[in-house]
Amino acid sequence: MSKDNKRGINPIIDEINLSDVDQLYRQELKRVLNDKKLLSELEKRGILSELVDGNLGNILDFESTHLECDAFHKIHGDKPCGTQIVEIFYDGSKVARQLGQCPHQLKVDQMRGRYIYSDFPANWINNRISNVDVQRNRAVFLTELLAIIKGEKNWLYGFGPSGRGKAFMVVSALNEIAIANPLATFAFVDFPNLVSENMVDYFANRASVDRVVSVLSGVDYLVLNHFGNEELSELVRSAITMPLLSSRDSQGKTTIILSNIGLDQLTELHRSGKNNQVRAGQLIDIIRDNIKSPIQLVGAKIYE
Repeated sequence: MSKDNKRGINPIIDEINLSDVDQLYRQELKRVLNDKKLLSELEKRGILSELVDGNLGNILDFESTHLECDAFHKIHGDKPCGTQIVEIFYDGSKVARQLGQCPHQLKVDQMRGRYIYSDFPANWINNRISNVDVQRNRAVFLTELLAIIKGEKNWLYGFGPSGRGKAFMVVSALNEIAIANPLATFAFVDFPNLVSENMVDYFANRASVDRVVSVLSGVDYLVLNHFGNEELSELVRSAITMPLLSSRDSQGKTTIILSNIGLDQLTELHRSGKNNQVRAGQLIDIIRDNIKSPIQLVGAKIYE
């Protein structure tokens, strides 16, 4: 290492031109005080112009992180930018500083929080009906979803192979409802996972299972995805499936069931083996009584 690299701190301090630092501070102070848009944002946070001098460092950090965030969204739209935002506010005695998230990330988190269960890809929280590629083979299904968005309380049974857009379109519709109705509650459940997670040692955890059923019975909009792929036992039907659908039927709450198989095939599955034939028939009847007709989605695979 050269001698220049071992000079120590004192020679470096001697080389700092304090007048240059002062000049830069005055320039930035003048710029901020002449920036009406920035001053307006500061005033919203209780920071008046007379507080700028003495708090310039925090204000410049506030400005730069917000500008970085804004620049990202001009290119990428609503996608969260990941910027760690510096937020400032006047607390009555001083200008306080705290770190926050990109506003678009906060919106995503708030939207996700509207779902008690959200068993779908994270980026789908930004789905809207306008994102749906409208094709003839999806028109009937989409029409039913639009009716639900407008306030109809009917149920919906959609079936077909995976990847045809059933879940994608449903999440798009629910997000529209969430924006229009801030009080509405939602759950999008992978039903086989729900069953497997809650039926382990059922008799020792019956109270917990009852609570899950009670919560799902109470949400305004419930989606049961991959319905028919769960364990089809009399215990599962008696503990979860039947009480859940019966409760939602009696309350008139919108329920959307998505499956790989049609309702006739689902009927045969529930009536097969040693299952209780009467209870199986009652379950299918609840579904049939609440839907206009099963809707099959066909065509090319469009989603993984």
